[in-house]
Amino acid sequence: MEVDDSTVNHEGIKQYYISKIEDLQLVNTEKTQNLRRLEAQRNELNTSFGDFNLPGWDWNNRSLKPNTTYPHLHYFFGNSLDDTCLTQIVDVPTRKDNILDLIITNLPNQVQRVEVIPGLSDHDIVFAEFAIASSKLKQKPRIIPLYKKANWSTIKQK
Repeated sequence: MEVDDSTVNHEGIKQYYISKIEDLQLVNTEKTQNLRRLEAQRNELNTSFGDFNLPGWDWNNRSLKPNTTYPHLHYFFGNSLDDTCLTQIVDVPTRKDNILDLIITNLPNQVQRVEVIPGLSDHDIVFAEFAIASSKLKQKPRIIPLYKKANWSTIKQK
């Protein structure tokens, strides 16, 4: 059997693959920008804290507890932390047997102390000390024109 190439339309297939390549290039560009943004913030302290309400996650073993509801949410959150090089540092339960109140940071070695203190509500209070020093921004020297010392006659001539 012979196929006549003159009757085959390659444009439809070509356009399909071109659109797929363009989609992948957009995804690649977005991921590259995210990586550059993270690299720019690598040495800056990024910290988030609060009640993340993930009772099915065992933070000490980094695994799901048995009979966890919504396991995909727990895995998504854990994978997001891994993808962004963030670490959860609370290792003591904050509500019953669950670690719900989290401190997430990109510089866990800057954390000097983490304590869980009995709270007023059903959650305990998470207290943390970070070893950071505030930096003072240096002000750029500015030019202050001294109009009294200007040579006005020369300025007027020019």
